[in-house]
Amino acid sequence: MWAQKKIVLVVDDNHDAADSLAILIRLRGHQSLVAYDTATGLKLAEETNPDVIIHDIGLPITDGYTAARQLRSNPNFKNTLLVALTAYSLTPDRKRAKLAGFDFHFAKPLDLDDLDAILYRRAG
Repeated sequence: MWAQKKIVLVVDDNHDAADSLAILIRLRGHQSLVAYDTATGLKLAEETNPDVIIHDIGLPITDGYTAARQLRSNPNFKNTLLVALTAYSLTPDRKRAKLAGFDFHFAKPLDLDDLDAILYRRAG
């Protein structure tokens, strides 16, 4: 059964990858927002309070680990689903993502079944 419409923020410095993922999210009936850097992503998160944030790890200036820690330190994002989407997919990378506050860690490119699992996950 389809879940309630979600607001999903995609943060990735690869414009094509971010835009493509945003389109896939919209095609599944959800609202998508895109930021190409962490600072813009954090600002958009504050303004829109998304249900899900899919964040690349290897961004210049402020990486995804730092973003996750900042988001998790803010009570407004206590229930936000944080998803790391990255080329960094070794076991130590996954552990570091978990410690930073990510709920899930996926290697690029994101499998469509994994995207659906994220989008249609029931809260609670």
